[in-house]
Amino acid sequence: VLFGAGALPLGMVGVAVAQSSAQPAVEEVVVTGTRANLSGALDLKKETLGVVDSIAAEDIGKFPDQNVAESLQRIAGVSIDRSAGEGRFVTVRGFGPEFNNVLFNGRLLATENDGREFSFDILAPELISSAEVYKSSSAEFQEGGIGSTIQLRTARPLDFQGFHAAGSAAAKYDGGSEETTPTMSGLISMSNESNTFGALASVVYDERKARLERFHTDGWLTGQDLDFDRDGTTDLADVAITRSYNQIVDESTRERMGATLSLDWLATDALKFELDALYSTYEIENRNHVLAYFSDPADIISAEANGNGTVTRY
Repeated sequence: VLFGAGALPLGMVGVAVAQSSAQPAVEEVVVTGTRANLSGALDLKKETLGVVDSIAAEDIGKFPDQNVAESLQRIAGVSIDRSAGEGRFVTVRGFGPEFNNVLFNGRLLATENDGREFSFDILAPELISSAEVYKSSSAEFQEGGIGSTIQLRTARPLDFQGFHAAGSAAAKYDGGSEETTPTMSGLISMSNESNTFGALASVVYDERKARLERFHTDGWLTGQDLDFDRDGTTDLADVAITRSYNQIVDESTRERMGATLSLDWLATDALKFELDALYSTYEIENRNHVLAYFSDPADIISAEANGNGTVTRY
């Protein structure tokens, strides 16, 4: 019985080999999805002469990022500055935002700031397919990237053969404002049968309503001698008191919209034409409610101070 059981698998193996030999050999294996994105980022590091890090769309989609700045902070050596809780400016290797060159599909992006720093909060992460941070200079890039050259890339129409469409919708709740706002994005791409001409369009809409409650003071008056009853005798000597006591409620509505359009034409194997269009707008409406008390040591009729000489109540 044991010999028969062993002979049966041997016979099956022989048949399988005979069948596989009649099939054509596999010439190419195409890897897509998450593994392809990770492999592409690794290949970029191998092929580039210099120090470079990158993130692909798969990596960006894993995090609830509000904008491209928050996506870039996932890269080692990249830190960001925030405005009202959202990332805005990018610092690479300790060099400030004004030392970075920002390219969009190889083209220099303009900025609305007085200096050269680029505000990444105007770009939604859904608009880009990958981001590359070149931490060392290269002759192929435009000058100015002392800290780094940041290359933002969008999806290309010829990357998707045929017709493709994708979309997403979400809602986010802000505990401060107790408001729920929408986030929506969509992409559509098409190419001809020979995959030599294609068009791609994407659009993103994001809205956020926030409320922030905070306390603020305009500095301190130090070395103050307080006379509560105005009899010429100091009742509390050499203390520090706030110049003002401000209770502030900030309410803001932020609306971000973006769209891209790309056309690719592969005229020959050695000649390719690309046309890119980018539209982006970021509108912020702020309303501040302030209740302020201004301090005058001469008006204080009672006060308490801690062991450090700081007035804690007056």
